[in-house]
Amino acid sequence: MYDHKEKYIIDFTMVSSWRDIHTILAREFDFPDYYGRNWDAFWDCITDLILSSDGLNIEIIGIDEIYSRYKEDMDIFIETLNELKHVYNDKYANVTKIVIHRAGSLIELT
Repeated sequence: MYDHKEKYIIDFTMVSSWRDIHTILAREFDFPDYYGRNWDAFWDCITDLILSSDGLNIEIIGIDEIYSRYKEDMDIFIETLNELKHVYNDKYANVTKIVIHRAGSLIELT
């Protein structure tokens, strides 16, 4: 079902609407057509993805461009990714790398 990649690059620089956020996520993570385009559905699909892999390498670009317009959504997104690192009793914590480009710095979720 999922097209596993060496690195998932999530680029939000061209987001012009809230709907674009989930369209980008669905496309880049190769979520199934039934993806519900909400944060509960994101959690369901991203945990399915990690279960079918040996870990994930995710790089997030463009949050600064949309953070002021979609602060609550971006906070949920980042928190969800942070929780992903610790899902299933930290089974994937050491094999999942999540890096966010933010304010000219790289932030790695731990």
